[in-house]
Amino acid sequence: MTKCLRAILLSAIMVLSTAVIPSYADEPGHVENDPFSDLDSDISDLLSDWQIPGAQVAVMYNGSLVFNKGYGIASNGTDDNGIYWSSPVTVDSKFRIASLSKAITAAGILTLVENGNISLDDRMVDLAPHLLPEELEGCDYPNHSTSYSIDDINVSLLLNHRAGFNPSVDPTYRHWNNWVASWQSDPCIDKQSLIDDFDNGNLAPIPMERVLSEALRRPLEYEPGSQYHYSNVGYQILGQIIETETGMGYEEYIIENILTPMGIDSMSIGMTMPDQRAVQEVSYFDDFTGRCHFPSGQDENGEPIFPFAPGPDCGAFVIEEKDGGGGWIATASDYAKFISNIDGSIDSGIFEHHFDFFTQNHYDQIQPWYGGGIYVLSEDKDTWQHWGSFSGSSTNFRREVTESGESVVFVMFTNTRPDGNWKSVRENTISQAMMAVDYENTTALDSEEPEWEWLDPLPNQTEPIMGDSRFEIIGPFADSSEFSASWYANVSIRDDYGTDLLPDRELGVRVQIDQHLGDADGELNIAELSQFVELVENARNLTDSELLGCCLVDYAEMIPSGRGIEITVTPPNVGSVVENGSWGWQEETTLTGNTDSRLIRIIDIPRVGGVIEEIPLNVILPSPWEFRYSAMQSIIEGSPNDFTVNREDAPVTSDIRITLGENAHPITVASRLTGNSMIPLDTLTEYSGECVDSALDDTTQWWTLHNNGTMVLQSDGSDFKFIASELNFSHGEVASVVMHCMDHASTSSNWYENVLIDGESPTWEASFTNVVDGDLVLLDSSAEVLEVPSGSELYFDFSASDSNSLPVAIEVFTNKTENWQHSGVDNLDFMDRFFQSQEVNGMHLNVSERHMAKQPSEYELILEITDDAWNSVTKSWTIRVTDMTGPGIIPEILSNGAPISPSSPARAGDSIVLSLTQSYDDLDAIEDTTWEISIDGEVIVAQADWSQAEQTTLPISEVGTYVIQVVAWDSAGNKEELSWGLVVSPTSGVYISVLDVTVIGDLVEGEIVNVIVTFENTGADTGTAQLCSGDSCSDDHIVRAAESSGPGVFDIEMYLELSSSDFDLRLDWTSESSSSNGSIEIEHDFVIQPSWQMPLQVVMAVLVLLMLLAWLAHRAWGPESLRP
Repeated sequence: MTKCLRAILLSAIMVLSTAVIPSYADEPGHVENDPFSDLDSDISDLLSDWQIPGAQVAVMYNGSLVFNKGYGIASNGTDDNGIYWSSPVTVDSKFRIASLSKAITAAGILTLVENGNISLDDRMVDLAPHLLPEELEGCDYPNHSTSYSIDDINVSLLLNHRAGFNPSVDPTYRHWNNWVASWQSDPCIDKQSLIDDFDNGNLAPIPMERVLSEALRRPLEYEPGSQYHYSNVGYQILGQIIETETGMGYEEYIIENILTPMGIDSMSIGMTMPDQRAVQEVSYFDDFTGRCHFPSGQDENGEPIFPFAPGPDCGAFVIEEKDGGGGWIATASDYAKFISNIDGSIDSGIFEHHFDFFTQNHYDQIQPWYGGGIYVLSEDKDTWQHWGSFSGSSTNFRREVTESGESVVFVMFTNTRPDGNWKSVRENTISQAMMAVDYENTTALDSEEPEWEWLDPLPNQTEPIMGDSRFEIIGPFADSSEFSASWYANVSIRDDYGTDLLPDRELGVRVQIDQHLGDADGELNIAELSQFVELVENARNLTDSELLGCCLVDYAEMIPSGRGIEITVTPPNVGSVVENGSWGWQEETTLTGNTDSRLIRIIDIPRVGGVIEEIPLNVILPSPWEFRYSAMQSIIEGSPNDFTVNREDAPVTSDIRITLGENAHPITVASRLTGNSMIPLDTLTEYSGECVDSALDDTTQWWTLHNNGTMVLQSDGSDFKFIASELNFSHGEVASVVMHCMDHASTSSNWYENVLIDGESPTWEASFTNVVDGDLVLLDSSAEVLEVPSGSELYFDFSASDSNSLPVAIEVFTNKTENWQHSGVDNLDFMDRFFQSQEVNGMHLNVSERHMAKQPSEYELILEITDDAWNSVTKSWTIRVTDMTGPGIIPEILSNGAPISPSSPARAGDSIVLSLTQSYDDLDAIEDTTWEISIDGEVIVAQADWSQAEQTTLPISEVGTYVIQVVAWDSAGNKEELSWGLVVSPTSGVYISVLDVTVIGDLVEGEIVNVIVTFENTGADTGTAQLCSGDSCSDDHIVRAAESSGPGVFDIEMYLELSSSDFDLRLDWTSESSSSNGSIEIEHDFVIQPSWQMPLQVVMAVLVLLMLLAWLAHRAWGPESLRP
């Protein structure tokens, strides 16, 4: 067999055995024309040039590991004899991955988003309230002067580094001395509290929750969302959110829900101090020193001493506190597998929209941008990158796609952090070397089973894979002891299904054997089949129970006995390769293992894709051990100590964990569903119970009822019902009820109750008081019907008692409204009002229906009295609502046969009718009502029946406002009144008349006089008008409309130059609203005097005045004055 073929066969054996990657497969260069030879050389040169002590590199192509190698030393030193020693970096060495941890945290957040626990818009302060700091004297938190508030930070901003934190003041970089040093004067850091709480540093490190709380008290440097600034704080807060939302530790949640389903087991949160680190974790080398967070004693003054790195090579950080921002350790291959899971190259079923989630950023529009824990470097989102570094470590990954669209993921970890331009040189080397590889000619190194097309299920031997397996624990199975178990498997595989032990599985096992083990002549012979049998025997001759595909007990493998595994192979039949039969093998061995010190046992059954996992596994346990719990219980069937795991039906590729425990008594849980401290004699009593035992135990459950030690009834099942009187019980006797449970091992337990029987019903009293117009009316509680006026107050008072002096429940129901109920114990009083229901007349009915007579509304009142034993008494009454209201007056005014409205009012001269047709009485027919109508206090219709009052013409013809009053009585004398004002508007149109003409000035030819004319309009329309004389006219004036209070009066004036002995006046008007116009001649008796008369009149006036003066002088001084 050639060396190449042997390598292929050994690789295929790993698929069946679920073994780890062979060591030689991790080292490139052993195969001629190795496609990774140039990349390996470039990486080696890079590490040599930069004097890197140790490194680890892994490459994933399209979801498969194709390159995995360690370089240099993991740790070194000198022994007690001064002899130098070193250990190499292997593919299993673990490194601190620093900021590459952020993508892991983002993956945890994505599961919470997709599960609906949180959204990207949820606020940090709501999701992690335990981080909110207390206010501190001297610090203006929470009202910083910047006005930037942590209330505005949401999950999306934390993921995209836009929460407002400045990395230059990142608190996760602060050591103890930075927080409490004498020079530290930040008013928002509670320095004294830190000194007191952590014993001046002797209790350091400070927990991350406290660090974040102190940091959140400080003002934000930027407004959330406004700027991108890389920050560890944001991702450590995201880690806290995961813990708060899940109730699990951050690391625990990530491992259980992200990494384990991905098949990743090397990753965990790292530890700072060397003696606390994980197995196979490297040491870290750095030329730069910085103080560790951990004190290492005290100086002569009693002050804590903080050692410098790299003495304990602590990385100058508290690694375990950096968790979500940079606390993880991993192998390069597992981290590459993680990235292949989040880019979709590997689908582990964890995420639904992972690619978009990890690449999305709603704030940055150009590349590069920061997505969810990764940098996106290309517009098509195919190129990703991230770096990480601590003192003593430097990490990075890069993801690109080939021209044909396959994903390539490159991961490099180193155990030092070079200075200078190391990062840029490293990235240039990686980006060129990783994409120069001919990936079409690479071979996957991992042991995962290649994909194939499953055929539709076929019955019996036509199914692709058939068989069974059995794991039976034999003898003692105590804690902290050795135990033995037997393993058996019988596997049958259809020929055309093929085998992964040889290339070209899709051709079927017969062609595979002929082409790769035989002479390719189309026939199988004994020699070829012998080689195939040897191949299968070697593949299944494995060294522990996990590789066999069986199981682990208490997290540990079991070892086959000294004689090894007995394997019997049944090869395919001799003959043509076109035939189709089946082949398979049987194997059995005795296994030896050890239990741990716990009281429970744990079995882990592998589910990683091996052929052996496609057949059921029967697990048999020694007494008294039994099945207790498994998250995969849906694929497990059988009895508690003999069950079958159908792992081929498992929904995910993950180990199936089963917890075992020693058989115990079934737990009995029962309750009585009837009564309180007693049960009734004559009505049904019910019990319900459950037997709780192993999830696979079909327990037997039954009930018995006893009277004074004598069983009177037995019944199977979870429920138990009986009527005590039918079993000859009497009032005051005790019923003994027992529920029995028995499991598969005949272990039993009981639940019982002794309960007193009550055969006497409770008694009650009731009183009803009706308040009508202030008067109290006591109703007869023994009557079947209680009549109450509509809307009146009805007071209820109930009391109840029982011969056992135990509380009695009182409940009162009516059908007045849905869910109407009043409850009390022993006594109950309340008040309510009852009104006519929708069954009586009202506006909800049409006119003809509401004019008919209706019956008064009735309600059912039910009293239910129940004692402690649930003996109950009921009583019912009918509440009849009597009439208390007069008719409902619904008036309508018709003007010329049409209803009036603001746009169509009643007008003077119209025929105005009052219609009461819409009116009704709640109970009476409308014909049985009486009516009275008055206008302005004058009765126009007195004590009229409906036929007289329904349509009444109102004797109104003039403009004005009138008070209309309607009074109505029903047959019971209930009265209703309604008054309202009716406005009668003027007649439509314009009707102008002259009220007065005034002339101001001298009526002399040539003079200018002011003519003022006053008009009134008795019409309801407006218009415009001009006062004219001949060809001269005034400006337009408004013609006022008449109102109900009177005509519209308006004045128009004009200045007129008098030119003749007479002048005419007229009014020209027009009205658009009434589509009319007209002209009115204005009569007057003014006369214009000629202009020459004025001087003559003046002379005449002077002469008259002189004559008057002469006469007066004569009287005063003439002869007449001397007369006695």
